[in-house]
Amino acid sequence: MVDRSKKNPSFMKLLINDFTKKLLIPPKFVRLHRETLPKKCTLKPTGTQSSWPVRTKLIDNHLYFTKGWKAFAQQYSLQYGNMLIFWYDQDSEFYVDMFDNSGCSREHVTTNTAPMLPRQEKKDDPGTAADQLILTSKFP
Repeated sequence: MVDRSKKNPSFMKLLINDFTKKLLIPPKFVRLHRETLPKKCTLKPTGTQSSWPVRTKLIDNHLYFTKGWKAFAQQYSLQYGNMLIFWYDQDSEFYVDMFDNSGCSREHVTTNTAPMLPRQEKKDDPGTAADQLILTSKFP
């Protein structure tokens, strides 16, 4: 397990854009640790016994978590706006702290649902039947 008292290298990711298939590792983190970053690594969610093999891949001069990331995101039901902190122990392992949209630690409930991105609303979307009822109701 990572010893945070030794100030292990870390980075934070706010899940925005499309994080469902790959996740960008911050370029500054890559620059600072390029000699030790492996092509194969393991993600270990804090507070669990789980470990997830993932690969890193260079795409357009940026390093990403790729193969294995999608399964990790699905297993932990990651959603738009969640925040993850990755603690690197330089032995090809990243310990992962997860926070929900309120900033509180996430309960580690595992499911096999797809990661949630924000809903794209259409400008001409009239809404649900309940919305229409409210819009057309006459108020005293």
